[in-house]
Amino acid sequence: MGNRLPLQALALMASVGSSILLPAATWAGTIGANEPVGFGPTVVSSYCDLSTGAGSLGVAKNRNLITSDVGESGPFSGSLSPGTISAASNLSNTGALVVDAPTLTGGPTAATTSQLRLGTGTWATSGMVNLGSDGSLSATNVHVKFQTTNNNNKFENGTYLASATVTCTDNGTK
Repeated sequence: MGNRLPLQALALMASVGSSILLPAATWAGTIGANEPVGFGPTVVSSYCDLSTGAGSLGVAKNRNLITSDVGESGPFSGSLSPGTISAASNLSNTGALVVDAPTLTGGPTAATTSQLRLGTGTWATSGMVNLGSDGSLSATNVHVKFQTTNNNNKFENGTYLASATVTCTDNGTK
């Protein structure tokens, strides 16, 4: 065979000889036990961090309306300002903030109408605002207003407090 390269020798042997030579693959043997590579657990969960800011109420001069909205017909006593809500989450735009009907407490006269307004929306008994595509909501105004048909359509003297519960959801329902 002389000085031929191994592949040339193989080709020569295959063409001249009576049998065909094929290279054989060799496999490494397993020595010892096998060992898995482990990974610690992870918890997948939604989060939604809410931030709220307090507003302030005023009462109409004729005492038939308590509100945070200076856009309502007045004149008012008190310093009217909206509350605010904002959120940061890992939810996408399928997430939403749901705001329950506002409640009025503290004073002796019960409200017979309780409404809220989110941002520049319309007055409603409750509200919902969708989160952005990044799962967040920048500060959004929340206004409340209360009216009564009790006590000759007037709120009696007293200290009144208002609140509305905000819930973050992943699909707009509670």
